[in-house]
Amino acid sequence: MAAALRQAAPECSDSIDRMTPATEISDLGLNSIKLLEAAAYLEEAAKASFPDDRLAKVVKVQDLIQLVREHGTIDPQAFNEK
Repeated sequence: MAAALRQAAPECSDSIDRMTPATEISDLGLNSIKLLEAAAYLEEAAKASFPDDRLAKVVKVQDLIQLVREHGTIDPQAFNEK
């Protein structure tokens, strides 16, 4: 997860390193464009396609984890590397 967020917003690496599932995406410094970029990376890595209506409701890191769990083929824990 962290790698996807870092790829989309390398300038936010410090806050991404400190994130928890409860962290709000906005607290990481990601805007909606950066979130979409991170989601595209996650979709590719997890071999998933996230529904647009669900992606639009992402507020916390946990919401992204849940999307990977529901729609991906890779365990979300695989995205926990720093």
